[in-house]
Amino acid sequence: MSFYHADVQFGNQPLRDVKWQELPGVKSCGPVVTTLYKLSPKKRGYWFSPDIFSFSGSMAPRFKVFQAYAYDIKEGLRYTFRLRSRQQTESLLMITGSIRMFVLWMTRSEGK
Repeated sequence: MSFYHADVQFGNQPLRDVKWQELPGVKSCGPVVTTLYKLSPKKRGYWFSPDIFSFSGSMAPRFKVFQAYAYDIKEGLRYTFRLRSRQQTESLLMITGSIRMFVLWMTRSEGK
């Protein structure tokens, strides 16, 4: 059985409260030790490089450092809303009308 170590850094510091896709219920602040071959960190508001890492292969390291980067609100967040009626569409436009730089794409299926 092989043990692997992983850490998440934000700048020069460990990132706190990182969750792991493959380790439900685990939050870390510093290195984690696991026997799993694949790890992918997750934390709301951050993206990671690499986003997934596999320890398999003869040249794979036993310790991996993931770099965390904070999302920037200007990085093109996108939302999709499925609307069923014109009334819902008008309500959505009224709610979002005060948000600056909000773009709404609407597609309409014929016969619906």
